[in-house]
Amino acid sequence: MLKFKRKEIEMMKKIMIISACLLFALMVTNGFCAESEGIYTSGNLGVTNWNDASLGNSATIDSDTGIVIDGALGYRWGQFRGEGELSYQKNDLYNYIEDGYVERIKGDTTRNSLMFNGYYDFANSTPFTPFLGAGLGLSHIKVDARSYGECTDTVFTYSASAGVALKINDAMSLEVKYSYLATSDLDLDGSSLEYNNHNVMFGVRYNF
Repeated sequence: MLKFKRKEIEMMKKIMIISACLLFALMVTNGFCAESEGIYTSGNLGVTNWNDASLGNSATIDSDTGIVIDGALGYRWGQFRGEGELSYQKNDLYNYIEDGYVERIKGDTTRNSLMFNGYYDFANSTPFTPFLGAGLGLSHIKVDARSYGECTDTVFTYSASAGVALKINDAMSLEVKYSYLATSDLDLDGSSLEYNNHNVMFGVRYNF
């Protein structure tokens, strides 16, 4: 199983503590107000950690921290938002481990997903708006281990997210969000592979 380094764990703890404190502070702020209805589009770029690369047998695959990109088109109803999202993720592979045997490998895994997401915005009288979200969809995942060959599968996908948007003006907001994304097990030539990851992303949202 892929393990986080100590620095990465400490960073994630700090992000979660700061986000929780900010969310609580803004939820108790007086003067909540909802945004008007309308179409919006958004784009995000960030880093991703493939959390669990366990094969159905005793083997695991280690991967480096990768990149994730997404783009979405949605509609806002007051404090609720619904959107369709396309995303791309890539992680480089570097170790194949089985029964204590470690082999250095070259390759990568890529994910292309179509997701349908729903969000709730905690609107308030400040420029900062925390939000929570969840999504369902499909992912096409390719694992290319070079010497071990290439396998692909299309699987059911689900996600949960939390973040904060900073309003720049009536049309534009900047946002930072954390998301957890997981899929049903991949079928790779008869072996099952667990796939789930943690993403930290920064982006922009434009309201029409």
